[in-house]
Amino acid sequence: MYQRIFVPVDGSQRSWDVVEPAAALAGRWDCPLEIVSVVRFESVRSQVEIEMRQQVEAADWPTDTTATVLAGIDRSPGEFVAELVNQTPGSLVVMSTTGHGRSAAILGSTANEIIAHTTTPVLLYGPHAKTAALKGDALVLAVDGTSRSEEAVGLAGAWAVGLHVEPWVVTVVNPDVERPVDAAEDVTAQHVARRLVSLTGREVQFETLHDRRPAVALTDFASTVDAALLIEATHAREGADRLRHGSVAMASVRHARVPVLLIHGVGGTPGRLDLRDDDYQYSS
Repeated sequence: MYQRIFVPVDGSQRSWDVVEPAAALAGRWDCPLEIVSVVRFESVRSQVEIEMRQQVEAADWPTDTTATVLAGIDRSPGEFVAELVNQTPGSLVVMSTTGHGRSAAILGSTANEIIAHTTTPVLLYGPHAKTAALKGDALVLAVDGTSRSEEAVGLAGAWAVGLHVEPWVVTVVNPDVERPVDAAEDVTAQHVARRLVSLTGREVQFETLHDRRPAVALTDFASTVDAALLIEATHAREGADRLRHGSVAMASVRHARVPVLLIHGVGGTPGRLDLRDDDYQYSS
């Protein structure tokens, strides 16, 4: 399914904790696992390489697991990792992130930088997600009717089949927005669900949620159906532009008790979002 799985790590234990579930995925899909660290100065690179190799050799990870150390101060760690990842099309990035709100939106984070500089799917373990092999009965694909979210359909189908879980297609609508009485609210989710049925050949459930806080609604629903992961598409933005538009996807990472698989959609029109009470919400 993937050519290689990359796991960016730093000095934190949390970043190393996600290597275990990444190794499980590498074993499931029979692909190499590469652990990547970025240091500022060339003088410390060799020592870090030795330490990383020792950790790899001591762990029960796939035999083709490698450790790579990148060095430099001319770019951010995320940009260094993205450049490496882009050399292997068809790869996957698995990493932990704090998923913090306003500060991450302004300053950026390694996860945001990787998403901004690659089209590679990124599996993020937020602060509340357990760093364990993916387990559950379902997979939740969040859609919003734009082409950017529908680009995730094929990916969701492949993961549902690979993990042997039931796919759910979920959309969230703002309860404050008036709609025609005869409007079919489930049309978006139902349309995508039908596409998933044709792709996977298995039953697909769909649901429409009503909440001003789409990220909270999605992550709570994922817990309700015992999902192994949540899949969302996102436009990668940085700095002030990211703060203005907000990001349901990154807010989902902050709230979710399961990992969130993000793809960088290239089409569609981003929804209008506001930052309120440190949650991303629909604007009325």
